[in-house]
Amino acid sequence: EPRLSATLDAGAYKLEAGKTAEIKATVKASGDLKGKLLVRAEGLPAGVTAKDVEVPAKGGEAKLTLTAAAEVASANQPFTVVVTTASPDAPLNARATFDLKGVEPRGDRLINEDSKVWLTLSGKTAEAPQVSASAKEAK
Repeated sequence: EPRLSATLDAGAYKLEAGKTAEIKATVKASGDLKGKLLVRAEGLPAGVTAKDVEVPAKGGEAKLTLTAAAEVASANQPFTVVVTTASPDAPLNARATFDLKGVEPRGDRLINEDSKVWLTLSGKTAEAPQVSASAKEAK
């Protein structure tokens, strides 16, 4: 039976207006898959896009690039990275996870991994109108 799994390099990413951020996903596939696998980001805030990335049916590394529009509003929210099968394979989905344990040698935690990735988006701030020197003197 075909199985998919994917892991992410981090659990949180920062993105600034007009810039990009890269997410590295390592995809593992087992079973009889013939088509390519697609890695995509879901639940991104308005003004942020990411093109789907293809991975060979055997798995491998995928680099998703998040792109923020120049006039995007600031946001802090979770999103997910999903791996799906492509034709001719039967539809199969897997959410990418990241490790919550880190490098601590204490063993398992109550929750060792999560699939909700955090995005901190820094939008453009409106510039305050500048007051001229003569206006300051009038006060």
